[in-house]
Amino acid sequence: MEIDEDIKAFLVESHENLSQIEIDLVVLEQAPSDRELINLIYRNLHYL
Repeated sequence: MEIDEDIKAFLVESHENLSQIEIDLVVLEQAPSDRELINLIYRNLHYL
């Protein structure tokens, strides 16, 4: 079964977003009041 190119692109982008969210959450532990970072995490989660 071959994965459609659009689905493949979505999966790659989703993986990249999840990886970035993981990094951002670790940073957020050190700076829990960083509103810009919180907004960035929220945007990435909303995108998924």
